[in-house]
Amino acid sequence: MNSPVGAGVVNRLCATLDRLGKGYAWFDARLRLLAWNDAYAQLLALPAEVLTLRAPLQSLVRFRAERGDYGTSDVEALIDEQLARCRANEAVVSEQQLGAGSALRIVLQPLAELGVLQICEDISEAYNARQALLQSEERYDFAMRAINEGVYDWDLGDDTVYYSTRVREALGLAPEQLRTANDWGSRIHPDDFPIFRAAYVAHVKGETGRFECDFRYRAQDGSWRWARQHGLALRDGSGRACRIIGSTGDITELKQAELELGRARDALEEQNQRLRAEIEAHRRSQATIEYLVDEIRSEHRFGEIIGRSPVLKQLTAQMELVAETDSTVLILGETGTGKELVARAIHELSRRRDKPLVKVNCAALPRDLVESELFGHEKGAFTGATQLRRGRFELADGGTLFLDEVGELPLELQVKLLRVLQEQEFERVGGDRTLRTDVRLITATNRDLQGLVQLGEFRSDLYYRLNVFPLRIPPLRERREDIALLIQHFVAGAAKKTGKALTGVDADFLERALRYDWPGNIRELENAIERAAILATGTKLTDAEFIDAPPAPTADGVESIAAMQSLEQVEREHIRRVLKTTHGVIEGTQGAALKLGLKPSTLRGRMRRLGIHKHE
Repeated sequence: MNSPVGAGVVNRLCATLDRLGKGYAWFDARLRLLAWNDAYAQLLALPAEVLTLRAPLQSLVRFRAERGDYGTSDVEALIDEQLARCRANEAVVSEQQLGAGSALRIVLQPLAELGVLQICEDISEAYNARQALLQSEERYDFAMRAINEGVYDWDLGDDTVYYSTRVREALGLAPEQLRTANDWGSRIHPDDFPIFRAAYVAHVKGETGRFECDFRYRAQDGSWRWARQHGLALRDGSGRACRIIGSTGDITELKQAELELGRARDALEEQNQRLRAEIEAHRRSQATIEYLVDEIRSEHRFGEIIGRSPVLKQLTAQMELVAETDSTVLILGETGTGKELVARAIHELSRRRDKPLVKVNCAALPRDLVESELFGHEKGAFTGATQLRRGRFELADGGTLFLDEVGELPLELQVKLLRVLQEQEFERVGGDRTLRTDVRLITATNRDLQGLVQLGEFRSDLYYRLNVFPLRIPPLRERREDIALLIQHFVAGAAKKTGKALTGVDADFLERALRYDWPGNIRELENAIERAAILATGTKLTDAEFIDAPPAPTADGVESIAAMQSLEQVEREHIRRVLKTTHGVIEGTQGAALKLGLKPSTLRGRMRRLGIHKHE
């Protein structure tokens, strides 16, 4: 057998299957036939002209389907399902009855990059024994039912039916009223007759193991009552059903009891819903639950760390090391690199994983409410403080507190944060009781904190407290090896969001994505994929749907300080004009953030940096 290099394990497995008398076929990652043994060809009865090197697995399945091996099954749907499970690295096991007394077990076993191994085994003896046991159990079951319900014997050849006296007594019908199957069918409720007939036809065709149906029938007094009928077909040598024997009984009282039970269940469920609503209302009044609801509503941009680049592997290795400790972590990275994702991963890897991870976006909080959000406030501490509120340090007790955009903290709050880090204690706003907290602190910023220290905008002592273990997240332009994986991940998400059957991107799209520097990093890439998905007309995103090319650099490749200052002024004036059109509103469908294509927290941060007030 010719095999790919490095496939020794598969070769040994195939040799073992040969010795066991099982058939096998080995397909490559594209599901093209590489090797097979004689047992495989014999068990599946595949001729030489079909069983050829590099023959697709799908073609073999379709050949057997045309021959009738799959009965009335939707073969194309079956192929799609099996291929999807193989791509998900899931084994597919199925049993097929090929004729009277003949059955196979077929296993599709994914082998990662080595492809797929299909194993066939003759299980006729075990299959027939199992079927005989099932028929024996069904006949015993019918005998037990007949003791209480009565029996019938339906000859399908001349359409005559024998009903025992117990059946007639149970249904309240005279002997002359039940002589043929047609006599019985005429008494079945019109709405139930199609159900009765479908169950009967399915069993006669061999699609079901037994005939079983509940239906209404017209009794002697003209009323509608409920009956339950079971049956088992007896078949001749060719497998054709020749008669059905079974039991019939009146279940009107049982159906009425089920109806009453259903009404009681509905009433109980309605009562439970009211109780759940009251409990939920009570929970929502608690500060911790308020925070959790906020977290549930917040948008988590990334569900997992994706990439195989050396710089990313180095970052994850550092994350694993620091996660085992309680050391303070400072995450540094440009906008859109996934700083919150890294913070969450460190928390999940730490011994505090069963405690809360509480997030605070320092740039998103109004300056006059930052202290209240971090440390909480007492009732009446200021106008609008109508009840006691626990701060984020209290909510995170025993867990992790993540301060995002920590460089935006006002100087007066930096002193109080430093005290908590040093002494693990604080007071609520308006309170005089000192509270202790056990919190692991993770901070993040996209600003140069050392530069802010030199400008006097950030305390040096706080900086050194935060900079115990710095983690730098590389921008996307430094990990271009990960772009293809990220694109595939975001295409799958965009396909679900847009409802389109997207499978990936074409070569031109990928080439442009690899050349582009992605100043907005992963967030910009995700947005670009979503935009391209909206514009897409095929199953793959094309170069025509890629984002516009980035602006060309200056002649010497470096922008002058004067140019950077002019750009800052343009940005300041543009934000002011948009705020004027929204009358100072930042958030919402009519807010400035949406019009500018920014997150509200990002817009507020830029406004502070540029010295802009929303009501100018």
